[in-house]
Amino acid sequence: MFAETAQQPVVTATYWVPVIMLFGGARPGELAQLKVEDLREQFNGRPHLSVLCEDDDDDEEPDVEPAQKPAAKDLRRVKTEAGRRLIPIHPMLIRMGLLDLFHRRRREVGATGQLFKDVKPNAHGHYSAALTKRINRRLRALGITNKRFVLYSLRHNFIEACNASSMPLGTRNKIVGHQTEGMGGIYGNPLPEQWESDWIEKVTYEGLDLEPYLSLGAAGKVGTPGRKRMPIRSG
Repeated sequence: MFAETAQQPVVTATYWVPVIMLFGGARPGELAQLKVEDLREQFNGRPHLSVLCEDDDDDEEPDVEPAQKPAAKDLRRVKTEAGRRLIPIHPMLIRMGLLDLFHRRRREVGATGQLFKDVKPNAHGHYSAALTKRINRRLRALGITNKRFVLYSLRHNFIEACNASSMPLGTRNKIVGHQTEGMGGIYGNPLPEQWESDWIEKVTYEGLDLEPYLSLGAAGKVGTPGRKRMPIRSG
């Protein structure tokens, strides 16, 4: 799947959302609606994504048209009381060029512009509906016929990787946007402490081939639109 999405334009959600979900655990809707200003470069000494929190719904497309469409100019959807959370950006995403994408889009559309070019809200206010369907269709075309495996599965992969790294439950919940049970979940600091942000470096995937993302240009740089990037040569 990553070999497939890595061939998409590097300014699109189709290219970035799957790998950000894998290394950050965010929901598709939280990532699809990112704006350029949602990058916090120096929180706890490392870059973070500031995302608008959504509910933990696998199906982000409602079955019934709402009686009234969102009237606010900013249609980005906030569905939990937490409002926002900060997700530490995994070093692998930095190597792939995610920070460079933010900087480039700031030059192109300004701080309040959308990060990705290929998403816009539908009538229900969902930014990720078309994206989710598009990537799920690609999965089926690759021969993954089990409908349990969808784009959203990458969020579950991240959660399992957090567990495998022995990340504390409270820290994991802060990153993925789950409410911690008990009084700590009510009165605790919703933002990660520095030691919690540092846990992101321990999230790994043994045997995962990310060469399609890492070899299509100098690590950390975004190529020119419409121009094929040359692979990195060793030696």
